[in-house]
Amino acid sequence: MNEKPTYELDRILNKVEPESFDQFRTSENTDTALSLSDFFMDYMGTHNLLLKDVIKRSDIPSNYAYGLLNGNKSRPSRDRVIALCLACRMNLTDTNRASKIAGLSPLYSK
Repeated sequence: MNEKPTYELDRILNKVEPESFDQFRTSENTDTALSLSDFFMDYMGTHNLLLKDVIKRSDIPSNYAYGLLNGNKSRPSRDRVIALCLACRMNLTDTNRASKIAGLSPLYSK
């Protein structure tokens, strides 16, 4: 483990400008402005996934899934979000991000 002594952490924190913190906070809060459909569409675009293939793999009724991914339906259940994440073959980090955007709790090992 790479633990730093307190005096070194204090030195690093003293160099941080308030603007840097504002930039960090803004970048961390971008998920709240992003819709679930936008998140999935961006993810599928960057990973070269086809919408019809994702819907087929998700085992969600196609009308409902198209509604979710097109932004016509909101507030999906946790199971539906997880099914779409699995269909996109997302890792845990991306799945938790999708859950956060949907207003759901993140996955945990229990």
